[in-house]
Amino acid sequence: MSSEATPAAHPKTWSTHSLYVRCTWICHRVVWYLQNRRIRLEYDWKELWISVLGLLSFLAGKFDTLLTTGRVGQLIANLAIAGADAFLPTPQSVHELVYELVRNSGPLARHKEVLDTLGDSPDSTGNEALRYILDVTLFYNEKIGSTGAKEASDALRIIVQEVELNGLHCPKLTVEREPP
Repeated sequence: MSSEATPAAHPKTWSTHSLYVRCTWICHRVVWYLQNRRIRLEYDWKELWISVLGLLSFLAGKFDTLLTTGRVGQLIANLAIAGADAFLPTPQSVHELVYELVRNSGPLARHKEVLDTLGDSPDSTGNEALRYILDVTLFYNEKIGSTGAKEASDALRIIVQEVELNGLHCPKLTVEREPP
């Protein structure tokens, strides 16, 4: 038997891309499990949304070397929005999710452009997932825009009012919600 470790067995040999994909898969799997089992976990979900959306923005900026997006968009669309009421512990957590999506609608749109350019990649379901996210953000952006809100606190207040009055806006999602 050889004493040399295989590339997959030694963390120092993992590529940065591989680590992003692994982290995304772990987040996707955890959120899917919570949503599927309807477990409400007390957690600072806002930090996860900021991190995942930051990763989307980063990936969109690396377009020239991008082969896949690790299904980050699918993580957000399939589980976070469509199943938010099943695992987010408080209405405030839902409001923060919607606010972060609206706040990051620019990077989300750029990421969709990247996926469109990649064409039929292994992440093609991510394109439909991002279309879903953009439909949600467009809905809330229109609500915010129609009131002329300029401050972040006003935008959040409008989101809270809309969600409390009409529930979370969830257009029909056609992507399968299977385990990652």
